Amino acid sequence: MAQVGALIFVLAATVASSRNDATTLPAAPAAGYDTRRVEFLQAEIARHDRLYHQSASPEITDAEYDELKREMVGLEARALTTGAVAPTPKVENHSATDDRLPGFATASHGERMLSLDKIYSEGELRQFHDRLVRRLGHDPLAYVVEPKFDGLAVNAIYENGKLVRLLTRGDGDSGDDVTGGATIIRNLPTAMHPKHGDGDMPARIELRGEVYIAIAEFERLNREREERGELSYTSPRNLAAGSLKAMFSNEDSDRSLEVVFYGIGEVEPAKFRPSTQHQLLQRIDDWGLPTVHDFYVSPSIGEVWTAIQQIGTARSSYPFPTDGAVVKLDLVSDQRILGVTERAPRWAAAYKFTPDRTTTRLRAITLQVGRTGLITPVAELEPVFLAGAVISRASLHNAEEISRRDIRVGDWVILERAGEVIPNIIGVDLSRRSASGAAYVFPAMCPACGERLVQNSGKSVRRCANFNCRAQLKRRLQHFASPACLGIHGLGESMIESLVDSGRLKTVSDLYRLDRSDFERAGHAQTADALIEAIDLSRQVELWRVLFGLGIPGIGAAGSKTLADQFHDLTSLTNATVEDFLRLDGIGEETAEGMQEFLHSPQGVSIIAELSALGVGRHRK
Repeated sequence: MAQVGALIFVLAATVASSRNDATTLPAAPAAGYDTRRVEFLQAEIARHDRLYHQSASPEITDAEYDELKREMVGLEARALTTGAVAPTPKVENHSATDDRLPGFATASHGERMLSLDKIYSEGELRQFHDRLVRRLGHDPLAYVVEPKFDGLAVNAIYENGKLVRLLTRGDGDSGDDVTGGATIIRNLPTAMHPKHGDGDMPARIELRGEVYIAIAEFERLNREREERGELSYTSPRNLAAGSLKAMFSNEDSDRSLEVVFYGIGEVEPAKFRPSTQHQLLQRIDDWGLPTVHDFYVSPSIGEVWTAIQQIGTARSSYPFPTDGAVVKLDLVSDQRILGVTERAPRWAAAYKFTPDRTTTRLRAITLQVGRTGLITPVAELEPVFLAGAVISRASLHNAEEISRRDIRVGDWVILERAGEVIPNIIGVDLSRRSASGAAYVFPAMCPACGERLVQNSGKSVRRCANFNCRAQLKRRLQHFASPACLGIHGLGESMIESLVDSGRLKTVSDLYRLDRSDFERAGHAQTADALIEAIDLSRQVELWRVLFGLGIPGIGAAGSKTLADQFHDLTSLTNATVEDFLRLDGIGEETAEGMQEFLHSPQGVSIIAELSALGVGRHRK
């Protein structure tokens, strides 16, 4: 595993360099200070910070990013200890880590929101402890150890027990106001509900926490995307951040986020500021707010290390994504003595777990066609056990990802599964690459229908533009019949496959023209009557389910409900203008124009007319 880690380290630096169109520089020398290397690392780290904090679309994994950061810190430390050329004083690049985006109102934090310094080993943990002991002048020190939630840092402001504002961290001084997106955070109370006492609450308090998406919800969304032949989400953290900052579209309200509070900022009156970290967690819980429950109060640094190991063992059973443990000095009075740096408290640190990694051979790259024609390359792997699961497939996301990492069929690839979520191919073991291995050339034609693939300007994905492509049709039918849409019981993937391949199903509306003989010819005589009845019953489902089943661009379940509340039937929907759509909550200009284009396309006009004639979608509720 150490060899794999070293290989990742080299690959991360080399691949990152090529992404930035910079000359690949050699690793730093054993002594001295490589100014060019440090300047490159600083620029590359700033670029990845912007991708992570502002776009929620990182190009590299957390582990690869951490390797870049550690290399830069190591170079600077080596220069100081060897007496080499002194490094240029490092200036913290706050703009790179600023998560504020255009289009959002901003507001100031009462107290600055900080990040956490990271540690990676027991040795670094003890060094952190020794620094605190030297500053405070006493030992032992008591700590609180909490699981590190992997999400988007937020600041929730409550006044007299009522939620008045939700902000992102932003640049630390001010953040984006995302209060409008709080409705998709299912466990965020709009008011405190004290569990004990007389209900005494602060006049004003800033509660610091993390918005995240639960693993079960993340997996549910990915299952649905896979069923529709769409790209899987790669990271719970990125999905949570993107969802909360998506200008609160109807499509994103189909998902549920959660929040956890574990810190405090400004508070009035001061009597509500607890004297210890563990008392703060208890008080947050007493106010009826979500907080950390699986924490440890550790009276010595040895017990802190034990607690970290226990969290590491238990994290596979946590319902939330976690990538480490947070170590905080328990006594608030000692926290005040230690103070903070420009970016982080001196009294706390985040211990990062090493992601689970292994290597396996890439047997093939196959292309998956989604219901909208989206082409997703998939790595077909020799099965390998990783982090509690046998992995045989992994998404390669798009052609640019394959090219960027130079992944070739036959390669030994490095798999990483961080937080027991989904596996990612993060590199290639070049020492085991065959001399005959050729660079992968992304196909120009759809693997299902043979039509030429298209790529929109500025987009990294390829699509099959043939609406009649059988692979797309199968995915559209699966989505239409799924429980989330019309709920046609018994009409599963294999049934749809056989009906489409027989030529009997060419459009969604053909479902309502099937008879018993069609099912018999497809080899499903025993279930024919039940299926015909289920299809007939689906005519009576609510209008919003039909709209959702149609797969209108940019419109999910919540958006479909909004449309159904406004329009009486499918026909009235087609008569609506872009301006009519823009008047609806949560529908922006891009979504409105996409809807209009779909509804007035030849395919959209045909399917809506046919479904209306067949009596589908007449029921509003």
